[in-house]
Amino acid sequence: MDYFVRKIGTWWKWLQRWTYAAAVLTLVHWAALHDWNGAVSALVHFGPLTALEAYRVWYWYLRPWPKVV
Repeated sequence: MDYFVRKIGTWWKWLQRWTYAAAVLTLVHWAALHDWNGAVSALVHFGPLTALEAYRVWYWYLRPWPKVV
């Protein structure tokens, strides 16, 4: 994986950020396929993804950091 990060260079972060938009569009597409009646089933499948992303945001930005003595 590090090889590809080096190979892509500065575009790596751009690509990584666009995957979030792709995930949201996938959710909308999935719900639209079922005439918007399948929104609940789509959310059930995206629930774990949302939970993991919320944990990542909490871990890196919101958790209390230990004090350095």
